[in-house]
Amino acid sequence: MSQKYAHNIMRLQSGSTMLEVLIAILVLSFGLLGMSGLIVNGLRTSSSSNYRSIAAQHLAEMVELAKADPTGFADFVAASSSTVTQNCLRSAGCTSAEIRATRYGMWLDNLGSVLPGGAGVICLDSSPEDGIPDAWACDASSGSPRSTVKICWNESHVSSAWSNACLSAQI
Repeated sequence: MSQKYAHNIMRLQSGSTMLEVLIAILVLSFGLLGMSGLIVNGLRTSSSSNYRSIAAQHLAEMVELAKADPTGFADFVAASSSTVTQNCLRSAGCTSAEIRATRYGMWLDNLGSVLPGGAGVICLDSSPEDGIPDAWACDASSGSPRSTVKICWNESHVSSAWSNACLSAQI
């Protein structure tokens, strides 16, 4: 191969390596951008899953408390506020209704501290999947209501498209 021919080939290829490097960097940057989006989405999903797990544990806790004392379920339903009587669970001076109200109040306080915007209710309801924290939609008088425990929390920090997430169980 003559030197003149090799020199012409080198002159034609000058700058193509630079172009290839720039395209490779562009492709790599799009790949990294996509990976960072996957990581952020994974963290959001993990956070949502963590809150759902916490809510399920608290739901099971209240269901078990209500099942352990079925005759006192009306006291749990009637305890509409988080009235915690100090030392009620340690002293013998509390009535069974006060003990139930205290347990219910402690449960509500705990929901509020471990779930963002966490709230719960125990009621008689025939359709447990409806309602939100400000309007629980407990329809004690319609259909065939059953003892129901509902928990909701706010997931707007996870995604702007999500607001309230809820779990419920009927006893």
